[in-house]
Amino acid sequence: LGLVARSQDKLIKLANTLQSAHSVTVQVIAMDLTEPNAAQRLYDDLGDTQIDILVNSAGVGSFGCFYETDPQGDLNTLQLNVIALTHLTKLFLAPMLARGHGRVMNVASTSAFTPVPLMATYAATKAYILSLSEALAEECAGKGVTVTALCPPPVETDFWQRANATRSKTLKQPVLKADRVARQGYHAMMKGTRVYVVGIAYRL
Repeated sequence: LGLVARSQDKLIKLANTLQSAHSVTVQVIAMDLTEPNAAQRLYDDLGDTQIDILVNSAGVGSFGCFYETDPQGDLNTLQLNVIALTHLTKLFLAPMLARGHGRVMNVASTSAFTPVPLMATYAATKAYILSLSEALAEECAGKGVTVTALCPPPVETDFWQRANATRSKTLKQPVLKADRVARQGYHAMMKGTRVYVVGIAYRL
C-alpha cells in the first residue's frame, strides 16, 4: 500500500496503524501534489512497484465569489483536482492495461452534477473528474481495467475548514462520516461501478 500526502508525520502514524492491524507493507511518500510535475516524480519514486489500484482522493477548494478570491487558490485547485489527477491516471493506467487488470477510483463529488456558486472552480473540477472517469471507463471496457467515479455528498473532514467554507449552504445538507463513504466507494470500485453516488437520497 502506498500512501501519498503532504504530512509525513500523519502518514507514518497511519502506516504504523495499518501495518499492525492488517499485516501489510505500507510505503509512505510525503509529497505536495500541487507542485508542477509532482505526478511524474511520484511515479518515478515508486520505481518498479506494481500498482494494481489507484485511488485519486486528494482535493482542495476555496469558498467565496470567484472574482474576489485569491487567483492562486483557484490555480492550486486546478493543479491538484485536475492536472495531478489526470497525470497520475495517465501514468498508472497504461501499465494496468498492459497487464490486463487494474482499478482506478477518482473521487469526484455530488457537486460534479451541478454548478456551485461560491465554490465555482471546485465544482467545475469535480465535473471534469466525472466526465473524464466516465470516458475512461468506456475506453477500458473489456480490457480488465475498471474506472470508478465516486461522488459523495459533504463528508466530515477538515476540507471545509481548509477551504474556509464552513459558511457554505452545502453543509446544511446531511454530512456523512468519511469511513462510510470510503467503505461504499471501495465496494463500488471492486464491482467495477462506473459512477457511484453515496447515499440513497442523493442518488434519487
